[in-house]
Amino acid sequence: MRRTGEQQRAYLSEIAIALKRKGFTVQTEENGLLPVKWNGQPLCRISADGVVRYDSQTVSDFDLDDALAEATSVTMTVTEYMRLMEQAPDLKASGLESGFKLLGEFNDVVLACRMTRFGANFVTWNWDRDHSSVDNGHYFMENYKGAKQDLAVRSGLVRKEQIFTPEQLTEVYRSILEALESDHPITDARREILESVAVGIESIVPDVDERVYKSAQEDQELEGEQHGQTLLM
Repeated sequence: MRRTGEQQRAYLSEIAIALKRKGFTVQTEENGLLPVKWNGQPLCRISADGVVRYDSQTVSDFDLDDALAEATSVTMTVTEYMRLMEQAPDLKASGLESGFKLLGEFNDVVLACRMTRFGANFVTWNWDRDHSSVDNGHYFMENYKGAKQDLAVRSGLVRKEQIFTPEQLTEVYRSILEALESDHPITDARREILESVAVGIESIVPDVDERVYKSAQEDQELEGEQHGQTLLM
C-alpha cells in the first residue's frame, strides 16, 4: 500500500522516538531516510517502509554489528505495530477516552494502542460481559512486545510458565556458553541444539552479550566481597 507523505513522516517520527529511547542519535530526515548514529559513528539510514540501509564496511570497521542488530530490531517492531495501526478499528467502549485503536482481541481480552507526542502507548483490557466497556487495564507505555505477551497470557493463548524473562534467558544463555566452552565432552547433536538455542536467545534479547558481561562482573564483585570477609574472620 502506498503511503501519503504524512503517513511516512508519522512512521519515521515513531521510529526516531523508539531509537532515541535505546540511546541512538537520530538526525533530521533526508530524502525520506532517517540517518542514525551510535556513539557518534554513522550507523544506518532507515526508510518509512522499515528498510535499514547501511555500509557494511563502516559497520565492520567500527564494530557496530550489535548496534545495527538493535536498530534493525527496533525498526521491525515499530513497522509492525504502525502497519497494524493503519488498519485497526477504533476501540469503542463506555467511558474510554478516544484515540485508542484495537490491535488484537482474543477470549474477551483486547490489545489497544494510542499515539501520543511521546510515541505509541499500549494497554490490554478485559471486556465486560456485554462488550460495552473495558476494565482491569495493564499499561505498557511503549513496550509493544510486553503488551503482546500480556494479551497472550491473559487470554489463555499461552501459559505464563512458558514465557521466560530477559533475566532468565540471560542466565540460560550464559550457561550454554559455559557448557560449549568447557572441556567436558559433548556430542555433536547436543552441541548443535545448544548453539541453536543460543541463536534464538540472541534474537529475543538483542543485548544479551552485555547482560552476560554485567552478570559476570556482579559475580566477580560478590566473590571478591566474600573473599574479603573470609580474610577478616
